[in-house]
Amino acid sequence: MPTNKEKLINNAHYIEYGYDWQRLGLKPSELAELQHGFKETRSPQHSGLRQVEQLYPTVKALLSSHSIHRILDQYLGEAAFYLRGILFDKRPQRNWPVSWHQDLALVCSDPQQFPKIKTWRKKSGLYHHQGHRLALEHMLTLRIHIDTARHDNGCLQLIPKSHKQGILTESQIQQIKNQNGALYCEAMAGDILVMNPLIVHASARLQSPQQRRILHLEFIPKRLLPEINESTTQRLSNT
Repeated sequence: MPTNKEKLINNAHYIEYGYDWQRLGLKPSELAELQHGFKETRSPQHSGLRQVEQLYPTVKALLSSHSIHRILDQYLGEAAFYLRGILFDKRPQRNWPVSWHQDLALVCSDPQQFPKIKTWRKKSGLYHHQGHRLALEHMLTLRIHIDTARHDNGCLQLIPKSHKQGILTESQIQQIKNQNGALYCEAMAGDILVMNPLIVHASARLQSPQQRRILHLEFIPKRLLPEINESTTQRLSNT
């Protein structure tokens, strides 16, 4: 397990900038198992494959692994509740850009886990609630790189510290993007990007033939489950 000093260092960077790296955060055996399991993407018509833990046993096993629990302990410091997982499989035959945005959805498989929230929208078998600021501020996203991600094959771009601005309109996002330089999150296979969902981010189309797969996992502290109330939802306008 990480030492208290390691937790402080990681948390300080994450809190200030909205992201941090766990370079080679996966064991080689864990990465190999994911790469083997993802050889055949099951839903080629979608840019992102949802509920991957139900489709791939390797993802379900990873969620209970020491590698993931070590990271959750470092950044949350407490028991975490798994929300959802998405496999993003960008390749020459299925290539798309992602515009500058924030991840504003609280997503779960069972809305009874959040009994005080009444406004849910069901999509692809999951329940979505938009703009819950308390939840979003405390959520933790892990982007696990299944392949090498570079500038020319659609690696993530983000605006450091933009998560501190709260929930933004489209015009505010564009203004932040124009006023700040984007950071290209180049990574090796096995690297894990830890990020807050409110950080402004984007990605470009592939400019090379190399496939770029990302396993995107979302968590929230368990202690927040009874505290989350619909009254903390921010009205979303112009987004």
